[in-house]
Amino acid sequence: MTGAEAVLATNAEGRAGAAGWTALLGGSPDLAGSDRADLAAWAGRIADLLSPALADHLLASLQQEAGPLIAPERAAKAWLYSRFLRQRQIEAVRLVQRSGARFICMKGFAFAHMIYGRPEARIIGDVDLLLDPEDLGKAAAALARSGYSALPIPSRFGFISDSSFLPIVSADGQVAIDLHVAPDAWPASRSLSTAAVFGRATGFAADGLELRAPAPEHAFFLLVTNMAKDRFGPEGVRKVVDATRLAAAHPGLDWDAVAALARCGGYERALAAFLRLIELLGGKTGAPTRLSRGRSWAEREIGRVAASYRRAEVPRLAICGKWRREFLLGPDPLSVLRINLKRLRGLVRPGKGLAPGIPERR
Repeated sequence: MTGAEAVLATNAEGRAGAAGWTALLGGSPDLAGSDRADLAAWAGRIADLLSPALADHLLASLQQEAGPLIAPERAAKAWLYSRFLRQRQIEAVRLVQRSGARFICMKGFAFAHMIYGRPEARIIGDVDLLLDPEDLGKAAAALARSGYSALPIPSRFGFISDSSFLPIVSADGQVAIDLHVAPDAWPASRSLSTAAVFGRATGFAADGLELRAPAPEHAFFLLVTNMAKDRFGPEGVRKVVDATRLAAAHPGLDWDAVAALARCGGYERALAAFLRLIELLGGKTGAPTRLSRGRSWAEREIGRVAASYRRAEVPRLAICGKWRREFLLGPDPLSVLRINLKRLRGLVRPGKGLAPGIPERR
């Protein structure tokens, strides 16, 4: 049992969370003193955060020992939908590939096929594609001809991203594509450009398609920038799991390169907070200890994040909580100020976020 797990194992709920996270992150959980009802309640909550199929997959070793923790009918329905969605996403990626557009698969779709034993377990949400900007028109035209349209997102600030567009959704609403022209929004683009990602991309196969994904160091950095953008909220639970599996799949990961990207982009404290969160949850990445040490005020905040993740009860933050997280665990303070000024401008002149040639969904 790690030190973090020992801290957790002070009550029934804590023991269930410690055992559950150990299993999620690939370890062998100690079930001594754990009540099955507590484990099942925790597993149900983590399934809400991860998806029932992914939770069922990651908790397989725990369920072998403790018995089914996720309702079998819930898990079966989730696996059925995940297999269906994976095929639909493959069809969408094939459509973009046939358009002749050059692209890199990012985030969940790439992780699903590269670091998960069963890709359909990790098929959740959108398909994120980083395009060569010159090929944006090709991809958009191919999607529009096939009935895809942009899905407006309600926001008082409008659409403020400078790296992507509104999600482009299939006619039946089942598949969403996010087209990116930069790996992530400013300030991440200060250190990681589209050209750099294309230059170091690595190959993978999915249902006969030869595809490319970001290099491991780039992928880890993008997990950090997205974690900061999500303010270490509910979406971050999957990112913690992805990060530990990515690090395990690439034991030679160049942490100096990751640190350099974080430093140039202003994400040093976000990197430290992310690595520290993984440590507190009992995970291992192989990153040098120096990279996970932040300031005391950030340590207190990441402790609160870890506590909610352990319980698998991660609330959506109110506006004040969002600002606190950004200033404590986000990019550098000047960048956070600039991001919020951009939001304020959006109140006056909200951006639409429509990709060229894509109609808006009505």
